[in-house]
Amino acid sequence: MVMKKSKVISVCIMIILAIIVIYFFLPIPLVKKEIWTETVQIFSIDEQLNEKDITDRITAKAVKEILKKYKTQRIMYEFAPYQRHEGDLEINFQDVDGEIYHIYLYADHKLNVMYHSGSWGHPILNAEKFYQELRGKVSDTL
Repeated sequence: MVMKKSKVISVCIMIILAIIVIYFFLPIPLVKKEIWTETVQIFSIDEQLNEKDITDRITAKAVKEILKKYKTQRIMYEFAPYQRHEGDLEINFQDVDGEIYHIYLYADHKLNVMYHSGSWGHPILNAEKFYQELRGKVSDTL
């Protein structure tokens, strides 16, 4: 009788752990809600490691279309402080509920993260492709 109870408990624990792992590691959309187009800002990091505003070089609609293609995970990790590099891209925007998003794409692709505030963020899946697509849209004017 005790063996059956311990087997049942073990199976239940394994099922719960599997659900947790699946929940945190399954890809989810990078942006789940509609974006206010007037809040989209894009910055490129220049040679002196300063932000260069390149928002006017791509339409907010084009940014929204790119953002819809990419996913993240629910799991979070600590990423700050981080060192800026020439060519990095930062995207800031707000969704219709007022939630502020920051996406930081490293030129060397070592760290690519979406965060709301603080030093914890969500990893971006296929971030190198995301970076190349966004960079390609604005490269003619950089």
